[in-house]
Amino acid sequence: MSTAAPDDPLRSALRAHRGRLALATALICASACLELVPHLVVFAAAVEVFAPRPDVGALAWLVAAAFGGVVLRFLLLGGGYILSHGVAFSVMRTLRLRLTKKLSRVTASVLEAHPGGDLKKIVVDDVASLEGLFAHHLPELASGLIVPLLGAGILLWSDWRLAALALAMMPVAIGVQAVTMRGFGAAWAEWHAAEARANAGVLEFIRGVVVLKAFDRDASSLARVRDGIYGIRDLAVAMTRRTMRGYGLFFALLSGNLLVVLPAGLWLHLSGDIGREQLVLFVAIGAGLMLPLMKLLVLFGNAQLVQGALDRVRRLALAEEVDEPPSAPPDPPAAAVRFDGVGFSYTGRDEPAVSGVGFELAPGTTTAIVGPSGAGKTTLLRLLVRAYDPDAGVVSIGGVDLRALTAAQRVALVSHVSQDTTLFDGSVEDNLRLARPDATLDELKAACRAAHAHAFVEALPEGYATALGDRGARLSGGERQRLAIARALLKGAPVIALDEVTANVDPDSERGIQAGIAALAARRTVVVVAHRLRTVAHVDRLLVMHDGRLVDQGPHAELLARCAIYAAMWRAQEDAEGWTLTGGAPC
Repeated sequence: MSTAAPDDPLRSALRAHRGRLALATALICASACLELVPHLVVFAAAVEVFAPRPDVGALAWLVAAAFGGVVLRFLLLGGGYILSHGVAFSVMRTLRLRLTKKLSRVTASVLEAHPGGDLKKIVVDDVASLEGLFAHHLPELASGLIVPLLGAGILLWSDWRLAALALAMMPVAIGVQAVTMRGFGAAWAEWHAAEARANAGVLEFIRGVVVLKAFDRDASSLARVRDGIYGIRDLAVAMTRRTMRGYGLFFALLSGNLLVVLPAGLWLHLSGDIGREQLVLFVAIGAGLMLPLMKLLVLFGNAQLVQGALDRVRRLALAEEVDEPPSAPPDPPAAAVRFDGVGFSYTGRDEPAVSGVGFELAPGTTTAIVGPSGAGKTTLLRLLVRAYDPDAGVVSIGGVDLRALTAAQRVALVSHVSQDTTLFDGSVEDNLRLARPDATLDELKAACRAAHAHAFVEALPEGYATALGDRGARLSGGERQRLAIARALLKGAPVIALDEVTANVDPDSERGIQAGIAALAARRTVVVVAHRLRTVAHVDRLLVMHDGRLVDQGPHAELLARCAIYAAMWRAQEDAEGWTLTGGAPC
């Protein structure tokens, strides 16, 4: 596995935007400083008003200064937020591109550790939460600190007692908040897990909505959806109940500062310690001195949530990748496939999935891997396409270990068509050109004709330009499989791996798929995993797997005569195909 120490994803994404973020923060801080301008104008106006002969011209200038300060403040604030949002969206774009590229390179164990709902939350939701970090939190953190510090400095310059009284409630408020939020990191981790469960349940509902509608059921009938949504609700209620008293007291302490400032200021004024101008300044600045700290409260609460999101993004971005050789070796001279003493165990399972498997497949031949469920058939295909690396032995093509080939070389050598065909929400052309972006329309049609897919594609409303919908929803299962085979033909890889491609289709679709497989077999090494033995009885060779071991191999007739496991499977399927309901007339 990859051992190079990669760069921290957030630092890497932010590197090109540090200057803009610094400028945005400076503008927002300057805007925060201007929040005090109206208060200072009120103080200066009070000095002028309480003078023996007030200067009307000076008062007019003070009004103009107040207006200009407010306008300038919002101009600076707008410019700062425009810059900070630009940085945020640029960082989000960079991170999402990095994560999506990463997912194409990670080991299968990483994907198994992250269900679909979890991956969606990391790539979409967790990255989106970083928008608040750069667009709001960092600039507002600076401004939330600057206003209280600058205001306290002005009051300290005027009278140290005024500053002390204005800040008297701060230690109490901070202490209350610290106690309220103690140990809240675990709660945010639980919140992430609840959201991931809810996401997985919603994805399951979306994929199965047609089945649910057929039985007149809604999303609440799926325990996974119901439990996920109710789990988030219950967790939100519990978190709110835990923090509402602390939050309430914190807000009361901050917003109730006037209850201390006003009587203290009046007492100092009446005792002759401060003048009327200082009293005005004290009330104007001191009463609202701690209100900006509410920003810090929100930031502190969000910081733990963002930290959790950032940790998950970082772990995925730095996750284990499939090893790549330092340089590309020469391309294999032939498409011969060889398994030599191959063994493999899935993580967390005691028994090996396959053990001591060895065979060689000559170019231009078609081989089927058969056996009972759990025998290791699909595992062999996963090793061939290097979804996993063997724990023991070697899987090679043309005498070259798959681990010595680059990703580009492996992709060029092997095409994989699975039982669950993946089609995207684009046109037929778009989905076919995933195999060869530069293919002409005539080449697309030739591949579809060979896969017996051209007729149904031409019958679509816009032919090859027809949009297929999410996951190819406009096509039947057999049509999706034939389109996947056409895509494999178009790619032109010398080795084709097919996993149960006829398992869930009707007889007509099966015949079309079989014809497509026959087209693939010409001049290629084709490996097929199949449960229905009749569909592969004609192939060049069958490999019989049982309990993770290769127990026999050869053509159908020979295996039927000498391999008890294969013969028993054949008889069981023949008996099943001949079974009918009694008491009914034939159709």
